[in-house]
Amino acid sequence: GDTAHLFWLGQLNVARAIATRKVVSRGSVPKALALLPAIKPAFDLYPQVLQELGYDEMIPREEEKRDLPRSRGLAKLRTVFQRQKAVEVDYEALNHHFIPLVQDLPEEFFRVAFRAQDLPGEEAALKGEMLWRMRLIRTFEEALARAYAQGELPTEMLHLSIGQEATAVGVCFALRTDDYMTTTHRGHGHMLAKGADVNGMMAELFAKESGLCKGKGGSMHVTEAAVGALGANGIVGAPYLIAAGAALSAKQRGSDQVAVAIAGDGATNQGMFHEALNLAAVFELPTIIVIENNFYGEFTHLSKHAGLQRLADRAVAYGIPGVTVDGNDAWAVYTATSEAIKRARRGEGPTLLECLTYRWHGHMEGEDADYRDAAEIESWKQRDPIQQLEHELLTSDILTQDQAAEITLQAEEAVAEALAFARASAEPPANALTKDIFAPERASLYQPQPSRLATREISYSKALYEALAEEMGRDERIFLLGEDVSTGGYFAVTAGMADGFGPHRVLDTPISEYAIVGAAVGAAMTGLRPVAEILFADFLTTCMDPIVNQAAKLRYMSGGQYAIPLVVRTPGGGGIGGAAQHSQSWEAWLTGVPGLIIMAPGTPYDAKGLSLIHI
Repeated sequence: GDTAHLFWLGQLNVARAIATRKVVSRGSVPKALALLPAIKPAFDLYPQVLQELGYDEMIPREEEKRDLPRSRGLAKLRTVFQRQKAVEVDYEALNHHFIPLVQDLPEEFFRVAFRAQDLPGEEAALKGEMLWRMRLIRTFEEALARAYAQGELPTEMLHLSIGQEATAVGVCFALRTDDYMTTTHRGHGHMLAKGADVNGMMAELFAKESGLCKGKGGSMHVTEAAVGALGANGIVGAPYLIAAGAALSAKQRGSDQVAVAIAGDGATNQGMFHEALNLAAVFELPTIIVIENNFYGEFTHLSKHAGLQRLADRAVAYGIPGVTVDGNDAWAVYTATSEAIKRARRGEGPTLLECLTYRWHGHMEGEDADYRDAAEIESWKQRDPIQQLEHELLTSDILTQDQAAEITLQAEEAVAEALAFARASAEPPANALTKDIFAPERASLYQPQPSRLATREISYSKALYEALAEEMGRDERIFLLGEDVSTGGYFAVTAGMADGFGPHRVLDTPISEYAIVGAAVGAAMTGLRPVAEILFADFLTTCMDPIVNQAAKLRYMSGGQYAIPLVVRTPGGGGIGGAAQHSQSWEAWLTGVPGLIIMAPGTPYDAKGLSLIHI
């Protein structure tokens, strides 16, 4: 009775009352909320009815006005403001961080032009190309080791993959130019195998402006979008999430592209790995999950950091194929990867591929690697993947001794040229520090807008629904993903949207916040405009890496190669009786992260308007 009384007085927050179970819905919550404006005129009749029935005491009286002397200070302040003349606002000064970015650029500006990597089709010639590329990778990294030892590289963190070249080449040679590849901090070999520019690679590791990422990525994050690389990542589980998102993007766009993620055995112990595999399996995404198993997660042997030793067996939990191959045999890796890619292009989903290999150097340069036995290292050197392939080509008369020597010489010359290029290149200018944080946007977004009188009253949920529906109707690249988005979630924001746009664009995901936002990052990098919903703001803590380390930073670390048009939408704040893990407001915490634009609208008008601008 008290709740009904407050309702007819117009003093009940209906949405909050439903959320806190003061009002129990027997039907569609969105439809009920949509009816409120039509019911509102009846609120004026309710006091009249109470008066006619003799219940005057139930009619709230207008509060007595406050004593005038106590508000004299506020009244004076109000007078001062009323005397102020209209001031011309310098919007350029207010938006000085954005002004260089606000341009009306064509859509083609954000499209990556892939650079073809022409590989031979015939087996013998392809194996010869494999040998050349493996020699290039080995020579490149040996040169890096010397430069590091001489103090030339501006980093204390250099992770080499010497000994693992066959896995890099075998996987990447199976890919098409426009297929996607993600990798980790030990990604020099993967990048060169995918066709990255050698000079730009070397300049990047020397932190020069001519580097692939303008000197902003360095050893752990070097990448080149033109060869389909979506970044080398210092967060070892992140490549799996981003590849899943790129594969989702390909599927959404009707493309037959595939996405490959390469990371080490240690990465398989992160939650990101498992969330990515589950998402890929559930959605049957065209992705290949490669475990570059060198038997050491940083300094710890596989036997001490995993409960099983054949990591491909982890595929069983997700109902997908798991394959183990000799990662020091480039052709075996190439063959297994090719089969997985064919399966993915047929729409049969992901494959987990474990490549057994070994890094001759420690986790990073400068360490003594005394956690490994010298005999173990020597035994793997006897299985040098380059020597194995060269011996095969020589004994089968595909290659002569002179040709093998010429391949070695060509690799040495290419690396020497790259070193000279890097050493002669200029350092980035000081003003580069604040460039490439945000992608260019329309100038109209940062101009003053005329104020409008309110013409209708709607809820926050309705305002957000309208913004999403209008933008999805305007741009087919926009899609929603999150937990229960097809049914509207807890606050019914997206209820009914699947009916209008279909399950193809309103995707219900597993309860996997890492996978939701991580996949959204990969999808945004590859041409789509995802809106990722997180059920409550509190749960941002369970997907902080893809927000803070990926979405916010990948444009900057890549030197502006990627645009990441991504929206993460989540309700925050208390008042619903959800206690301390469902009632937090995180917007202030996130405002200190470069690369993120934080919106916390105070009215339905702002909620719709700000959403329309940034979706």
